[in-house]
Amino acid sequence: MAKKIKKQFWKTIPYFMIFSLVLSSVIGGVVFNFDFEIEKVSKNNYSIEVNKPIVQAQDLASTTVTVKNAAPVFNGYPVETDISTSSSPINVGGDIGFQATGDDPEGNSYYLIICSTDAVTASTTGGAPVCDVDTFCTSGVTVDNTPASCTYTGITDPGSETDEWYAFICDNHGSEAECIDTSSQGENPGVAASSSPFYVNHAPHITTVGTSINNQDPGGTFEFTATSTDSDVADVDDILTMHVCTTNAWTLGVGCDVGTFCTATATDVISCEWTDAAPTPDADYDYWVFVSDHHTMAADNNSQTSNYTINNVAPVVNGVYLVPNDATNISLNLRGAAAVNIYASSTNVVDQNGCLDLVGATSTVYWENVTGSYGCAADDTDCYEIGAVSCTITDCGGAGDAKATITCDTDLEFIARPTGPSSDVSGTTWFAALHVYDNNGATTTGVTPSGTNVLTNTALDVTQDTIAYGSLKSNENSGTSTASTTIENYGNSPLNVDISGTDMVKGGDSIPIENQEYSLTENFNYGAGTSASSTATEVDLITTVRPTTLAGNNDYLYWGIAIPAVPSGEYKGDNTFAVNLDETGW
Repeated sequence: MAKKIKKQFWKTIPYFMIFSLVLSSVIGGVVFNFDFEIEKVSKNNYSIEVNKPIVQAQDLASTTVTVKNAAPVFNGYPVETDISTSSSPINVGGDIGFQATGDDPEGNSYYLIICSTDAVTASTTGGAPVCDVDTFCTSGVTVDNTPASCTYTGITDPGSETDEWYAFICDNHGSEAECIDTSSQGENPGVAASSSPFYVNHAPHITTVGTSINNQDPGGTFEFTATSTDSDVADVDDILTMHVCTTNAWTLGVGCDVGTFCTATATDVISCEWTDAAPTPDADYDYWVFVSDHHTMAADNNSQTSNYTINNVAPVVNGVYLVPNDATNISLNLRGAAAVNIYASSTNVVDQNGCLDLVGATSTVYWENVTGSYGCAADDTDCYEIGAVSCTITDCGGAGDAKATITCDTDLEFIARPTGPSSDVSGTTWFAALHVYDNNGATTTGVTPSGTNVLTNTALDVTQDTIAYGSLKSNENSGTSTASTTIENYGNSPLNVDISGTDMVKGGDSIPIENQEYSLTENFNYGAGTSASSTATEVDLITTVRPTTLAGNNDYLYWGIAIPAVPSGEYKGDNTFAVNLDETGW
């Protein structure tokens, strides 16, 4: 304890002297460890006390210091969890994950943040830090010494095939939050797969799409070609896959959703072939092209469309034949009867554009030596043209069916030229041609592979039922007064006629057949004709040649008679006219 030294001053002391005294006392007190006390006694009087220290062995002095928050450090290296390499980049628009473990000296929780540059700013409120330029991703607050992770979603195009990243860890120490002093780009940046930078894959781009082999017939092979570019060359040129789809529907990594024409791979120009399965209607058909690279990234301008063209083709006529009758002969009806209806038909008309493409047909039934063959001029003797109205198309099963049956019918008249063994053109035959056309006017003609004979018909008709000689007396003859018979040709061949007869009788009396004469000359004088006989005698008719019109042809035979001495009365007999082919009258 210090001793007190106390003195009082009763005089008035100027203020500057008081100040000087106090200052020197303070200095002295500091140096010599004196205590000074100045006390005001009255208006102008002060009292000063000096406390003299007592010497001792030790003393105490308190210390203070402020310790600031320390930044966390990496425990190991930050890594890409979705490791990217030049051969396995991350697609633009895709995601990449990062992970790191922070060690904070004070055990504070921390954030992992991945930046585009080597600059970050800690929060002043204990929240997440912020990159000075671009933030790729930030983790949530993470307990000290446990791994933190974050994901960069929707990667933007860095303009190159790589993008540098910088990892920081920052604690959440409120207003004194600190970030690691030096960022990390991984264990071995530029070398280690999990280190910075990450590799970026860009989408290919389709520049052209087209049909390089086009305009094919049904069943033909087409080639589809796409030209595509891809800027990525860090590892090897990207291998591009092209899908050519039947509809505008495609799934990345899978392919066409509905139907696929073909697929192919290449680095720039991609082509693939597809073969049509006929029948296919002639038309333009659309297709859609989709391209992706071998990192499963779709082209940025999928889908592109173009078309291919199936040509129209003419139908094909197979197996034409004539019906009815058999495959060898056609037997005609005789003059006066209905014409024979025949069919030029094919059960195997094929159109590779589909049988619905068939719209009509015509036909020709013709004698093989007719002028113009199946292009002949219509004539009932040797050329029958059958129009479209007489042709029908049946047995078409729809668009997916190529085959149909076509039948054209006509009536073959009795004057159609015979070609059988007894005709003058024996060895020739009749054919049928079937002309089929489609909706584009393409026409094909099919012809029966072998001919058909039209048989020879020989037939006649005598128009008059009776040879009327009139009334004559016994021992008279008809003189130049003649009866006549009209012999009509009812077949398709030239005729002669065989004449025979019976005696004309009345009871037991008769006029011999030989008393009748015939001649091709009208009003011949009896005695100049040819005597009839009970034995058939051929008469060479003149005009009953092969008929060439539907009116047919005929000839006339004139008759006379001589009456022997017989009783009066009506005598009757029969004369027979038998047809006989005139082989020289064709």
